[in-house]
Amino acid sequence: SNTDGRGADWGPDGTALAWYSRVGSQAWIARRGADGRWQPATLRAERVLWPKWSPDGRLLIGTSPDGRVVEVEAATGRADTVYSPRPGSGDVQAEFAAWAPNGRDVWFKSHDADGNATLWSLPGGRGTPSPLVRFDDATRPSYRIEWDTDGQRIFVALNDRQSDIWVAEVNQQ
Repeated sequence: SNTDGRGADWGPDGTALAWYSRVGSQAWIARRGADGRWQPATLRAERVLWPKWSPDGRLLIGTSPDGRVVEVEAATGRADTVYSPRPGSGDVQAEFAAWAPNGRDVWFKSHDADGNATLWSLPGGRGTPSPLVRFDDATRPSYRIEWDTDGQRIFVALNDRQSDIWVAEVNQQ
């Protein structure tokens, strides 16, 4: 089913929408025809989360439930793993990927075993990731996987772990 969509992303020309379904982690695309009507959604890839359009609209980049970064051809659905952590190696697990402002590199966010976040870069969209930004200040953690950029700045949610203590009297009769 594609009715439980999450993580929607508009295509660069505004005529297509990509999202993923939690059921089966499936990436979908819906396109608007020249007449302005939406065409039926088409399944583009299995096991791809958070699909994001490339600047030219030909590709989607996303992550898989097992921490890979996957590139998908929007027209055909052909999927190609561009980064894969080696099992048991301690390699970083990609959680949320998108195209870098230059349109060639891919950036992705991950969290280590202590919950510290890092934004990584895959130069040319492939190969070995290198750290771009670390969020390891314990007083300003970034627990959410999502991030965005306007080409000059990176936007992330920083969390503030604070609590309120509530007191209630128990009325026993």
